[in-house]
Amino acid sequence: MLRADVKQQWVSALRSDRFVQVYDTLFGPQRGDGKINACLLGVLQTVAKESNAIEVKTNSLDEEEYLLNEVIDWAGLTPEEADMIALLNDNGVFTFEDFAEFLETFPEDGDFAQALYARYAPDLYDNDDYDFGFDDDDD
Repeated sequence: MLRADVKQQWVSALRSDRFVQVYDTLFGPQRGDGKINACLLGVLQTVAKESNAIEVKTNSLDEEEYLLNEVIDWAGLTPEEADMIALLNDNGVFTFEDFAEFLETFPEDGDFAQALYARYAPDLYDNDDYDFGFDDDDD
């Protein structure tokens, strides 16, 4: 379950002017204006680093290329939820503001993955090419 304190920090970061949204990568090339090119999960990873929730090895060349498992655990997400967020980011379904609004309206005790799927998967796929792991026949 997504931690409430993480949700609040994530929403604040998404609404700040520090980040520019990128697709198909966690972080984009460095910018000259001080802003950070990041996807939704890249913003979360930055929040985790700045909160000292994770320790990043500075000698690792790949540290910014993959979402660290520690970030997923720290946030209270499942790997499947992280994958779904990445998919929705990379397909342009969520802007930073859209996702911040979703996070704010999501109930603390709700099923995060099911809420993402129910609200956004129909916008993406009108075929069976993607399986989010939920049975569509439960309507």
